[in-house]
Amino acid sequence: MHEKKNTILIVDDEPQIRKMLNIYLEASDYKIEESETGKQAIRMSTSIKPDLILLDLGLPDLDGKEVISSIRQWSQVPIVVLTVRSDDEEVVAALKWARTIISSSRLMPMYCWRVFRRICAKQR
Repeated sequence: MHEKKNTILIVDDEPQIRKMLNIYLEASDYKIEESETGKQAIRMSTSIKPDLILLDLGLPDLDGKEVISSIRQWSQVPIVVLTVRSDDEEVVAALKWARTIISSSRLMPMYCWRVFRRICAKQR
């Protein structure tokens, strides 16, 4: 019997970040979906119902906090915020709705993988 792959929605406007995360997570046997904008991410989260969302706060159309707020109106899917922002108030505001914050200084593949694996394991 095949075990269902966890689906992770990567939301980032930078193609190189999406590609790095995609390669690493697919190799770890996750199903990956990608979005470049906040509006697209909101639409995709309703249609694919991901097990985890990796969200950059700095998107071209919406602030990541707006995306989180919109998704939280109907879903409690775990959201991990990936950010280069250093403003403590903004990060704390995002943490109010997200599960975890990973700053640019911690955006290392092994650290991210452990966080994603732990969150996805709780979803099963």
